[in-house]
Amino acid sequence: MLLSEHCVEFFVCSNSGSTDLMRLHPLKGYNAFGHVFEAGRRFANGSVTALVVFHDPDSTQAEQQILRFGVTARKRTRPAVLRNRIKRLLRESLRQIIEEYSQAGKVPPFRELVLVWNAIPRKSSLLRLRMVLPAVRDTLDRATRHYRKEHGDDNPL
Repeated sequence: MLLSEHCVEFFVCSNSGSTDLMRLHPLKGYNAFGHVFEAGRRFANGSVTALVVFHDPDSTQAEQQILRFGVTARKRTRPAVLRNRIKRLLRESLRQIIEEYSQAGKVPPFRELVLVWNAIPRKSSLLRLRMVLPAVRDTLDRATRHYRKEHGDDNPL
């Protein structure tokens, strides 16, 4: 359900049967991105790098329902039309992945997330969602596995 151009919400069904709301909020401004670049852990795939700030294990459920995200493409990706297409595809990939988490009744362990596209295609028409989505999914799965291993959670996603 789209509330405004800045916030996307998904219903998450928990194991207890209650439904909660998962909210995606975009990161805005240089300082917000800078914080994630400094404090976040890097998880790389050939095409995508994810910078992730994880939730604290003892954070409240309300805090876990909010994911602040940002997407970016390298400045050397020219022209701007191509850069913008990459960012749209990254946002859509993230939206679909979070929706999958929500339908499975899972909450991703990410508090803040920045996706960076590294590969430079020759034409914007060659870049499709079916190419971007698996790369983003693989990178976020790596991050999730790392979090679960680090915090002793044996529940696979």
